[in-house]
Amino acid sequence: MKSRIWVAVASIVSIVALFTAISATAGEKEEKMSLDKVPAAVKAAIEKATISGKIKEIVKKQHDGKAIYDVDYVKDGNKIEMAVAEDGTIVKTEEKTSIKKVPAVVKAAIEKATNGGKVKKIKKEQHGEKVVYDVDYVKDGKKMEMEVAEDGTIVKTEEKTNIKKVPAVVKAAIEKATIGGKVKKIEKEQHDGKVIYSVDYVIGGEKKDIKVDEDGKVVASDKKGGDK
Repeated sequence: MKSRIWVAVASIVSIVALFTAISATAGEKEEKMSLDKVPAAVKAAIEKATISGKIKEIVKKQHDGKAIYDVDYVKDGNKIEMAVAEDGTIVKTEEKTSIKKVPAVVKAAIEKATNGGKVKKIKKEQHGEKVVYDVDYVKDGKKMEMEVAEDGTIVKTEEKTNIKKVPAVVKAAIEKATIGGKVKKIEKEQHDGKVIYSVDYVIGGEKKDIKVDEDGKVVASDKKGGDK
């Protein structure tokens, strides 16, 4: 009898240890932190960028084995998000803006593209030295998105579509690739003059996506994880 009890206790201890290990691993991927706990180089970068502002949250995340510190803060009345690498390099910033605050050439490009529609949101994004304006808008009843460079060039557009509206060769490729599964979303993307159809679908309980070009060729595919 005692031996059975000890076996049961040992099993419970093992299960608890397993869940503790899993929780610890998950904690390493995303962890809220305070300014005094981040590395010195990261702290210096954050303090310089947020001077005269207010830090709302710092979250440490692991990406491809590297730590990135996501910082949410408010400065001059603007909500800003920033990503800082371990060496203190600011790799990305995002902040909401408006049509009145963007450069004149960007404003002209946005107004021309969204003529007859309605702008819903504009975000200014900076990746290193490169600045783009991400614009969400509705036109002809469709939700659309575009990226505009500082010189007013539209570098990318996205719009939701469906299997009935894509070209025949694209439709055939999607149906073949997703056979036995269920298509959840199709987006038509245009970048540097090239059109790509990005497809999210579920098969066998797994979320997946593929990218199909105008000729019906599958140019990329990826597994995204379990369906929920």
